Amino acid sequence: TGYFTSRSNLKYMICKANNLLQAVKQIGSILGGELNEHVQMLAIAVAQSQHHDAITGTEKQHVSDDYALYLDEGIGETQKVLTAAYRKWFGKEFPEQQYCKMLNISECDVSENNSKFVITLYNPLSRAVTTPVRIPVKYADYKVTGPNGANVPYELVFLPGQIFRLGGRTSNATHELVFIASEVSPLGLVNYHVERINEPEPPPRPTPHNSTEEVTIENGKLKIGFNGTSGLVQWIEQNGTRHQLQQNFFFYESMKGYNFNADNRASGAYIFRPTKNQPTVISEKINLTIYRGKNVHEVHQSFSSWLSQVVRIYDQQESIEFEWLVGPIPIMEWIGKEVITKYTTKIASNGTFYTDSNGRRWMKRKRNQRSSWNLTLTEPVASNYYPITSSIAIRDAIHQATIITDRPQGGTSIEDGTLELMLHRRLLYDDSQGVSEPLDENQYGEGMVTRGKHILHFNELDKAAKAHRLSALHTAMQPVVTLAPTHMESNEWVSKFSATYKLLNNSLPLNIHLLTLEHWRKDQVLLRIEHIFEKDEDRFLSLPETVHLQQLFSQLEVLEYKELTLSANLAKADLDRYRWNYSDKPQRPELNAPLPDNLLTPMAIKTYLLTVKPR
Repeated sequence: TGYFTSRSNLKYMICKANNLLQAVKQIGSILGGELNEHVQMLAIAVAQSQHHDAITGTEKQHVSDDYALYLDEGIGETQKVLTAAYRKWFGKEFPEQQYCKMLNISECDVSENNSKFVITLYNPLSRAVTTPVRIPVKYADYKVTGPNGANVPYELVFLPGQIFRLGGRTSNATHELVFIASEVSPLGLVNYHVERINEPEPPPRPTPHNSTEEVTIENGKLKIGFNGTSGLVQWIEQNGTRHQLQQNFFFYESMKGYNFNADNRASGAYIFRPTKNQPTVISEKINLTIYRGKNVHEVHQSFSSWLSQVVRIYDQQESIEFEWLVGPIPIMEWIGKEVITKYTTKIASNGTFYTDSNGRRWMKRKRNQRSSWNLTLTEPVASNYYPITSSIAIRDAIHQATIITDRPQGGTSIEDGTLELMLHRRLLYDDSQGVSEPLDENQYGEGMVTRGKHILHFNELDKAAKAHRLSALHTAMQPVVTLAPTHMESNEWVSKFSATYKLLNNSLPLNIHLLTLEHWRKDQVLLRIEHIFEKDEDRFLSLPETVHLQQLFSQLEVLEYKELTLSANLAKADLDRYRWNYSDKPQRPELNAPLPDNLLTPMAIKTYLLTVKPR
């Protein structure tokens, strides 16, 4: 169960690369295949990274480096696709697009070293989204102009202190410029012009919280309380009702061993094997710094020199963002460590929790049990860890707590009312499963640092599915953000490039997701759509939904369509399934007539080959 978390940063890079790949496939479908070779470079890299010794983190270090190199090269190639598409839509003067590849360490050359630049967002979801934009900048006065020429409210939020100590970071950014991009169209893009007005010196220093009084932040929907003495989250309040919620960081001490037998088995890239069942708390006293703004409210927590976190709520949102920064994990005692975070609630979960199956169906898990055999428990902690692709939850008859992750991680519920997720591992022994080297990732002469997010939803049970389904999808398919320097003033930019652009006529229903849109051959595109809700998990959104394919696209006219199998290599009409002989009656009655081509039932995925022409 260790490989559910191993090589946390590579797992995250693969997820972000797939996010980008789906976006450029969508955009490439309008270009008629003229830049397919650039899309294919990333597609091949993402496909390679699905190898069972790639995304699992069970490869040697130099092989992991190769996977990361291929992904980086593929990501770089797709900038050409975005630039070509945006110039086709907005004109040849539209600037060349650049990614800020180092945003996870709050570094971006374009925003730091240009007084005027443009931020372009492409939304790969089939519904309009309102999303925060965070770009690292120097402390200064700025002007942010939206696509309609109006000034957009923004704020400057100071960076966490641990960011400045990261090895290899060459940025001179001290803050993040934060604003809200409202209602970005489905499969659409929008531009924001940013200008640095002046640079007052020096930037104000954040003031640490030095009182023992309780700290609270609130956003109109949600209120969070922090213990003034310990610095830990202790409760949340929704709709006037207060719920206990505690969150802290711990580590399991990794088992040493030379793998002569089962008792001598070490914790390694594959295997998670702690020396004891109770983890060690990382810090009893956390230092706090508080930021309260217009769009966002944050509490920065410093647990140690190698672990910090930002607890964040955006205005009018009902979820909490926990952004953690872990590493380099210390190994002075020659002891490996496996770092976890634990969320504790009063939910009466009765030994049961739920993990996602590849981001789709919930899998019911019972602590210390297996559904198909009698479990002999020798590893009480490791045996209860399960792979989390996107979410883990506990519930009782009234409430559900769900954590959305930004990458695959190992997770469990060791005690009732708790959710536990492993964030990072640094090990000093090999587990003799084939890697032949310990999982001790290094960079810049020290241990690897990882930074990531959890999104917490605490809902009444009948509202939980809608909240976590839409949140998980938004986390996996975030808007693609590109930047470009410009010499234009905001009014000139708006007059030339103010129009927004979208590939869909309208948002699809909330329970339908456009899974795939890509150029196939000549005048054909491949389309996959899915129903993202399970049966009976939401009163309305679990109902079947009809999608009208011929009215779907704003830029393409659908001339005809054919339904294919999921793998898109056979017409569904030609599918001849093997018919098994059986004596019992079927579990469910056969349908008297086939369902309409474009009616999706819960959890269904449909694949179509569309013949199209430009509108």
